[in-house]
Amino acid sequence: MKKQIIIFTMLFALNFLHAQGKANTIIGKWMATENGQTAGIEFLKNGKAKLLTSGKETQTCDYTADYKKAPIPVSLIIERKDGKKMTIYGLIKFITPNSIKWEIFPMAETQPKAFSEGATGKSVVLKRVK
Repeated sequence: MKKQIIIFTMLFALNFLHAQGKANTIIGKWMATENGQTAGIEFLKNGKAKLLTSGKETQTCDYTADYKKAPIPVSLIIERKDGKKMTIYGLIKFITPNSIKWEIFPMAETQPKAFSEGATGKSVVLKRVK
């Protein structure tokens, strides 16, 4: 009986840890509406991201995310029309498993480590829809 309780406890703990890891992934569709405009991003498992405006895909790019750091550094690698690649750095922080605080730094030359404060930076809260 004692052995069964230990096995049950271990299975429960492993299931809980698996659910926790799954909840804190950026994979999925994230949207926000501000001033009547809807925009967002869909992160795919294959390292691709789709930028969305009014629910329509406007551009696809590659991305990287480092879940070992907090906030999570995210880089969007966009290929321009002239064939050159450009990296846009960002940060993500989970507010809940289905909402994130996201800020991009379009002028940064290196990955920022913290969110901006004040008028220079603007973070947005995105909700998971898929």
